[in-house]
Amino acid sequence: MIGMMLVPMEVAELESLLKAELDELLVELDRKQDNEVLKKAMEERYHILSGMLNRIVTEGDKNKYRLGLKRLK
Repeated sequence: MIGMMLVPMEVAELESLLKAELDELLVELDRKQDNEVLKKAMEERYHILSGMLNRIVTEGDKNKYRLGLKRLK
């Protein structure tokens, strides 16, 4: 495991980047229902990014993105 020390401004930027990427993945996953290989790869990416986001956000944001992928299934 690798650790990082970030200032609050960097945390906010990282949070916004991760949220934007997760939102974009959800939209793309909704469109790519018929391609199972692509869908599986995107779901794996979503899990990795949401795990990163879970380390820096509040409980409310965690729940939003935790439920995001479940609603597509």
